[in-house]
Amino acid sequence: MSSDSTDDVKQEIQNRNMLHRTSNGKQLEDGRMLAQYAILQGSTIHLVLRLRGGGGPPMFFADIFDGSKPTVTKFSPRAPQWCTCQKGLNTEGRCENQECEAFRERLIEPKQFNTLNPS
Repeated sequence: MSSDSTDDVKQEIQNRNMLHRTSNGKQLEDGRMLAQYAILQGSTIHLVLRLRGGGGPPMFFADIFDGSKPTVTKFSPRAPQWCTCQKGLNTEGRCENQECEAFRERLIEPKQFNTLNPS
């Protein structure tokens, strides 16, 4: 691999059909003329790699098998939108997004699943 040129790598990517060519957000189809996409001299064409598999940062889950039971809590009818729950499974945590109005606040997120029985 270290002896391959960048041209070799580009050709291999193209051979495996691992890229999409786009302009103005539209995928360019084979066999068409550039004029059909309004691509002129100096236009930018983006090469977009296909992503496979999962995405995003790892998620951490609570241990529901630790023997503790769900808690019943009284809620205020004036709770902010980030602290409301519904019947079924709800998850709880703290907001870590500094740009969010709920930053460092307790969050409750309704998952809207039916009753959960892990045993």
